[in-house]
Amino acid sequence: HGDVLDVLTRPMWVGADLLLAYIRRHKPGSFASVTHVWLVENAADGGSHCRKIMVTPPCDLAHGEFPHLAQTLNKTYILLSGRFYTLENGELKDTGIEALTHTEFDAVPTGPHSFAYVAEGRLVEVDMYRSRSRFRDLCYMDYKAFMHKLNDDWAVVLRYGYTNSALDLAQFWRIKTDEWLRLKYGAFGKEGIKNI
Repeated sequence: HGDVLDVLTRPMWVGADLLLAYIRRHKPGSFASVTHVWLVENAADGGSHCRKIMVTPPCDLAHGEFPHLAQTLNKTYILLSGRFYTLENGELKDTGIEALTHTEFDAVPTGPHSFAYVAEGRLVEVDMYRSRSRFRDLCYMDYKAFMHKLNDDWAVVLRYGYTNSALDLAQFWRIKTDEWLRLKYGAFGKEGIKNI
């Protein structure tokens, strides 16, 4: 239909379906962007029909530029242009929940209907069933912090940038018990996480 997929298209698997998404500037010279989303239904089972299912409203690039997936224990959510969506019956549905500005988005499942990520120096736990978020300030971390899942029990919070004596090198979160362990500055001498 005249649409050509950009070479920088980001593929995302949602069950057997494949979403293809890429960012385009809304207007030349603008900082706002839109995300174009295509769907290949049942791609894992050989489906090959590709159709455009959405162009997001313009969003400031600083909000979190690239599309990402957020997984609860039961469902997958798609982060596009700062908002969470679900894929239902071949269409994207807006959940009405916005994401905070983040350095690097990586969500960790925390329950059947919830996941957590780090943004603006805070842990954000999103409960999709209740349509609300819970926030916790991360002491000894800054706005450059981000989170990764280590295993089913633990997640690690790290940060970009130079080692700083006022900030932790890393923090470890045991999801089920809400236990926190700190890896303090100086644990590796003058070395930071990036040097190990």
